[in-house]
Amino acid sequence: MASPAERLLEGLYVVFQPIVDVSRRRVFAYEALVRSPSFPSPMVLFETAVGAGRCGELGREIRKLAVVAANGWPLFLNVHPQEFGEA
Repeated sequence: MASPAERLLEGLYVVFQPIVDVSRRRVFAYEALVRSPSFPSPMVLFETAVGAGRCGELGREIRKLAVVAANGWPLFLNVHPQEFGEA
């Protein structure tokens, strides 16, 4: 059976949280949020990635998935601070 670190990128997908301009009552953009069937929460996913030294790899994969799935929508993407210290 594969370790959690080995399953890090398996089945990743993104969902989108609308960011609303309340004064205009319309969606302004979307925030991409990662989900994984292999981990109980994004927090556990990122803790595993940090512990394995793979946070940068995980972040790049999430952003790639988000940009493709967003299909041109205005998009907000998160970056984990640990990514700045990894290749």
